[in-house]
Amino acid sequence: MNKYKSDFFGEIDFEKIKEYYEGKFFYENRKIELDLNMNRRALPTYEQLLKIDDFINNIKDFEKEARQFIDSDFKNGGIAKAYLEYYIEEFETYKLDSLIDKTNKEVSSEKQLLSKIYIQRIGFYPNDNVFAIFDFHVNHTISDQILVVIMENDTGYGITWES
Repeated sequence: MNKYKSDFFGEIDFEKIKEYYEGKFFYENRKIELDLNMNRRALPTYEQLLKIDDFINNIKDFEKEARQFIDSDFKNGGIAKAYLEYYIEEFETYKLDSLIDKTNKEVSSEKQLLSKIYIQRIGFYPNDNVFAIFDFHVNHTISDQILVVIMENDTGYGITWES
């Protein structure tokens, strides 16, 4: 087969491959931006592209795994905890009022924010060490800070903080 018809990225012609494809879909009442990044030295196979479409179609399962990884990182005082502490320290209360309940003494502000993060973008990298990258945000209208969860070819996860 010389072409693959993606539900999310349109037609991909293996003989005229582009380096970058864009797409989007709606999940949990939000638009999620998608990008497919090609390595011209190691073109993806039909099966790899099918796997990406299947991944997006089953995003709920993969989001759950990513969130479990974030929760674990948060509990261990890692990057996720620092990311959420940044929001509490850097932004005035009124900017966070819609996200946290300051009167709630049972659940910390950071843990409340943790429950509010959402995926804004997923990038795919077939034939790379990284299969997918999730960009999580607390609120992209008040800050460009991103909690990035990296899915490494189905073998594990990594986490970083970017802007």
